[in-house]
Amino acid sequence: MLDTWISANLVEVRTVYDNTAPSSQSKLPKMILRYILLATFFASALSACGNPIWLPPAHKIDVQQGNLVEQEQIDQLREGMGRAEVQRILGQPVLESTLNPNRWDYVYTKGVSGEKVKARTLSVYFENELVTQIVDAYQPTKN
Repeated sequence: MLDTWISANLVEVRTVYDNTAPSSQSKLPKMILRYILLATFFASALSACGNPIWLPPAHKIDVQQGNLVEQEQIDQLREGMGRAEVQRILGQPVLESTLNPNRWDYVYTKGVSGEKVKARTLSVYFENELVTQIVDAYQPTKN
């Protein structure tokens, strides 16, 4: 279909430029031929950039990292608990600060490829091996 269209337009350009009927011996000037080839190249290049209708969309995977901490687990935490109890409820912390060994951080990120990543951070502070403070930096979105 495209070949037919190009052939028809080439005949029309030859007719207008040469003012004669097309023949096998008439030649199209190089400049016009270059423009046509350039336009064809750009049209085909641009059509390759989009998502063609005949191809299925790319699969986007869920990317999850860190400790999945549910609200039920956070509700079980209490000040005065020991490190072993916290680890039993939440699991091994993702981050143990070298500068502050009395702080455990539980970080969880979830996102679909190409979308904004949702993150949740929970920090547990200890003093004398007992929980003194629980900081949940997660702010639920309002729907």
